[in-house]
Amino acid sequence: MTLLTLLGASPVLAATLTVNPDGGADYSLLQEAVDAAEDGDHIAVDGGEWGSVSVGGKDLSIEFGARESTLGRVFIDDATVSVTGGTLRGEGAGISVSNSTLTLEGVSFEGAEASGPALRADNSTVTANRLSVKNWSAPAGAPFQLTESAVELRDTVFADTSGRRGGAISAQGGTLALYSVSIADTKAEEGGGALYLDSAGIYCEDVVLRRGLADAGGSIFAVNNSVLELGSVRISDSRARTTGGAMHLEGSSVVASELSLNNNQAGQGGGIALNRGSMNVADLKANGNEARQEGGHIWVANGALMTVTRSELTGGLATRGGGVYLNSGSFTAYNAIWTGNEGTEVGGAYFQEDGVLDLRFGVLAQNSSEMGSAVAIAEGSANLEGMIFVDQRGGDSVVSASTNGTNVSNSMFHETQAESYGNVNLVAARIDTDPNFVAGSWVPGPYSAALDVYNGTFDRDNTPADMGAYGGPDAWTLADADGDGFTAGRDCDDTDDQTHEYALDDYYDGVDADCMGNDDYDADGDGYGATAFGGLDCDDRDPERNPSMAESSGDQWDSNCDGLFDIDADGDGWAEGVDCDDGDPESHPWADDAPYDGVDSDCLGNNDYDADGDGWTLREDCDDQNPHINPSTPEIYDDGIDQDCDGADAEEANGALAEADPEQGHAYRTEFPLIPDAGPGLDEANMGGCSTAPGRGGALAGLLGMFGLLALRRRKN
Repeated sequence: MTLLTLLGASPVLAATLTVNPDGGADYSLLQEAVDAAEDGDHIAVDGGEWGSVSVGGKDLSIEFGARESTLGRVFIDDATVSVTGGTLRGEGAGISVSNSTLTLEGVSFEGAEASGPALRADNSTVTANRLSVKNWSAPAGAPFQLTESAVELRDTVFADTSGRRGGAISAQGGTLALYSVSIADTKAEEGGGALYLDSAGIYCEDVVLRRGLADAGGSIFAVNNSVLELGSVRISDSRARTTGGAMHLEGSSVVASELSLNNNQAGQGGGIALNRGSMNVADLKANGNEARQEGGHIWVANGALMTVTRSELTGGLATRGGGVYLNSGSFTAYNAIWTGNEGTEVGGAYFQEDGVLDLRFGVLAQNSSEMGSAVAIAEGSANLEGMIFVDQRGGDSVVSASTNGTNVSNSMFHETQAESYGNVNLVAARIDTDPNFVAGSWVPGPYSAALDVYNGTFDRDNTPADMGAYGGPDAWTLADADGDGFTAGRDCDDTDDQTHEYALDDYYDGVDADCMGNDDYDADGDGYGATAFGGLDCDDRDPERNPSMAESSGDQWDSNCDGLFDIDADGDGWAEGVDCDDGDPESHPWADDAPYDGVDSDCLGNNDYDADGDGWTLREDCDDQNPHINPSTPEIYDDGIDQDCDGADAEEANGALAEADPEQGHAYRTEFPLIPDAGPGLDEANMGGCSTAPGRGGALAGLLGMFGLLALRRRKN
């Protein structure tokens, strides 16, 4: 029971006042309803075009209905007001709030002819949701001009807006919080194509800034001890005529995470220009940013301090320092992947005019410059530790002229120039060592020489820290989808918990269980798969037996898997102990043997001039194609064949012959048959020593037989 009830008084209830310019409502003018309202009243507006409206000293809520309602300038002073719906349009339109609390929901600002701020807040608190600010120009200030106010914007869109300082929002003092805000196609005559901060604090979460344009700070300009906390901010395609294509930060403090900078441009610092002050970034991705002078992605000068943990800088371009430029101060980076950056004069990935560099656990790959393709140090000091330099292009990978020295320790160089000059000290460096990255990544694969290098520093998996971008306690977390305790890089199949580095590998099952990358059908690791599975290795248990091994004779061991126990010098498949000429692949058992060439091709050891093998050579045998015709064969009388090669067929068994030797009883040759000149091989030893010979008829038959044999070479089996 309330005090008013106890006193017998009725409580004052909030009223709803209706406004309709066409009549049929409590009021036909919005200002009349505002003037008549009491604290806590609700004003419902149904359409209409309203000019200036002023609310002072009251607590009101104003809601615009489905019919379009447009407003001119709304003045709120020392009041608490909420506005839902409605559109502010036209020259001079907008909301001015002073020393008040304002809540906006679903309000649109459309000002093709606008010349002042869409929202001006002085010493006020503004909370807004689902705002749309389009085509609004504020030449003297900014579309949203905030002074010593606390402003929170959610789910808000700015497009095609411009101002002098801040193409979308200017905050001088106070705080600004942006949640799920998109700002695109904005420009400022001076600084901050999208946001201008002067001694202000800002918090951003899930903010997208695109195509901003300004003299400095293409999207963000912050000066005079401004404090920025940025989470998941993406800035792309923004331009600055002088410094900071995406962000110009001067004398300010920045803490950022998941910051993305893409395709921004400036004279210095294509992505970020940090002039004095400090910046601490975790998870920075910068791609394709360009500077006409220094610092393709990042420009740090005048004693500024910058620390970056987990950064990916790719495709940066500048005259000096294609990735990062340090003028003075310090630059610290842990877990860096800097690839494809170019410094056209010096420092492909990093150039230091002066200051201090501390770069630990990183991969610098495919960067290029004439001097210092990866890192160039002019003055100051530099410490590079746990780095992997891969495929740098141009000058030496790391160069230094610093009198204080540059140290490169526990690092690896591969397919790059590792030479340095000046005061570069290489300590525990591995030159021309392949890190064996997992395909398509910069993660060292199983058994890489980059793994488990440090004993005093540990990775996230509690093993000694690795070289490269995935080493140390601050590295990216690698996945372990199968829960086998081995993350990507140490697990070649993260869907199978039985496949990982150090797993037991069963050969011949087609699975590389231990991730060694070797042939699962080559158990002895000699480079040849087992013959049982289509390979060439006759003994896949012994690496000393394979087709590349040299064969030796007499050991009864087939070392080269050719099926032979001894040497086969001519490669004809017959070992030297069996092959009668192991220097001639045409001579071996079962080879075709052509008679009368003086070569025993089939290794049978027979007389090459005795084709029919009857023991009589061509010079003695009148038919060297028929083993049954030779001087030792008995003559068969009157058969028309000269079996005994005496030059004639005997006519009768017991009669005297016309040219018979009365002592021998048969005819004899008076001359040798016509035979080809066989050269030195056709000598008395090869032809036999018999001096008897058949007549001319027998010689002609033998010669014709020889020619027939040469035409039809037969294989001896």
